[in-house]
Amino acid sequence: MPARVLQRLTGLPEHPGTQPLPVNWAMHFGQAALLGVFPSIMAQSGLRGPVASAKFTVVRLTNDQILENATGVAAPPATWPRAELVVDVLLKAVYGFVTGAVADALAVRNGPGPGERHAARRHGSVPTPGRFPGRTATAGDPGRQRMSTPAIEPTTAAQATSAQAPAAWRRSRAIRSSA
Repeated sequence: MPARVLQRLTGLPEHPGTQPLPVNWAMHFGQAALLGVFPSIMAQSGLRGPVASAKFTVVRLTNDQILENATGVAAPPATWPRAELVVDVLLKAVYGFVTGAVADALAVRNGPGPGERHAARRHGSVPTPGRFPGRTATAGDPGRQRMSTPAIEPTTAAQATSAQAPAAWRRSRAIRSSA
């Protein structure tokens, strides 16, 4: 199917039956190269870990479906046989998580990304990706700081923000809202 998509996108003649392997590989490797930039950008920005890889997997699946459906090569996934759908999603998930892990490993060498640096400056933010507020480090997670957030039960989102924000941030917010 990837070969047929590339043939339709480029105007190459289509071959009935078995598709030419070089065209098939060109589409596979071309998509991998073009979309492989996304996890790198995400990791360099500070979007790392399994949640970021899951988000990239959705991008990969969506790209495939847009190309296949826009060119008329395939039907929407909801109409596919379940076994074929499971294999397609599983293979793209493996690609998404492996690519994400490689991008994360390369980005760690450059230190925290802008998003992580911003989170570290904000009181109550959790600078480590993939963690939920209030969760603490475990024995199997050496070298991590304890991640706990103060228990606050505000009645509105504005109260939650002002209860956790530094004084200077609250003052600047008050000035902006009064203008």
